[in-house]
Amino acid sequence: QRVVQRGGRGGANLEVELHVRAELDVKARPFADFILDFITRESLVSSLLGSMSANITTVIGTLVVGGVSLHHQVALVGANGLKHVTVQSLNIAADTRQGL
Repeated sequence: QRVVQRGGRGGANLEVELHVRAELDVKARPFADFILDFITRESLVSSLLGSMSANITTVIGTLVVGGVSLHHQVALVGANGLKHVTVQSLNIAADTRQGL
């Protein structure tokens, strides 16, 4: 992702290039627990943990920043068990003789 802050005359005063790599193990219990909590709860708090690096290009040169730790809690609105969801239409395009 590239973030550019423009200066008053259209020149880039600050340009930040972010490279994000996320790894997710499908068998990971914590992720499955997060999904279950998100669907069943009204709200939940999740944490973003890790470290990052950035190449910051300015009008006076490039600044390389590495090893910046990230520890941030995020409050999320959950789906509350999908209590207020109504299915208005459902189409199944497959052969259902063997069940779903």
